Amino acid sequence: MFYDPSDPSNLPPSYARLVAMCKELAAEGKACYIAYDLKYLYNGQPKEKVAMITWASDDLGINEKMIYSSSKEALKVKIDPSVMVQANDEDELSIEHVLSIANKQAR
Repeated sequence: MFYDPSDPSNLPPSYARLVAMCKELAAEGKACYIAYDLKYLYNGQPKEKVAMITWASDDLGINEKMIYSSSKEALKVKIDPSVMVQANDEDELSIEHVLSIANKQAR
């Protein structure tokens, strides 16, 4: 199923779970990397891209941020994403924000 940005009510359940997981991790003071198969419509045409979302809440401690950032590049090489998103708050985690980056980072 391809997400249609013109109908935000059809948010893929997998993306909704991803957002919920990130909120839980933020409450625990943790960060994570997410590889997501982004399927969406752009100007009526289906698009599919691998997105790497790095989630680190602004409230994360300095030690956790250092550990998290030190492994980012190695993981990026393994995943080879076509879309890179750094999310530090819920707005940056929104599907709208991710799609705006995906449409700018055409590959």
